[in-house]
This record gives sequence, structure tokens and C-alpha cells, in this order.
Amino acid sequence: FKIYKNNYGYDSRHVAFVLSELGETYFLEKNLEKAEPFLQESLRILTNTEITYSYSVLEVLSELYLKKS
Repeated sequence: FKIYKNNYGYDSRHVAFVLSELGETYFLEKNLEKAEPFLQESLRILTNTEITYSYSVLEVLSELYLKKS
């Protein structure tokens, strides 16, 4: 993560992809509280840079919110 952040800048799509993968990993480990901030931050970045990939993050976030309810 630090390498991507240093090379591409925090608000790059590359960092967003890493954040998304971290969030999804925590989600699959059933650690919803850790997963949510990574997914939300990824979505924030992707909304500004790579809107076509944001559907994937939204899909995981929707599953997360269903599990939390």
C-alpha cells in the first residue's frame, strides 16, 4: 500500500484498487468493522477517478451492510 501511495499519489486509482482489495479481504475474513473504511475510501477515490470500477466496491459494500443489519 505504501509503495502505491508513494508512487502514484493517495487519490490514484491504483491506491483505490489496493484499498478495495484490503477491504474485500477483511470482509471475507468476517472483519466487517475493518473492511468498511477501506471500501468507503476506495469508493471515494474511484468516484473521482475510475467510475467504471466502483461497481465492484459497491457490490462488496452492499453485502457488508446486509451482514451488519
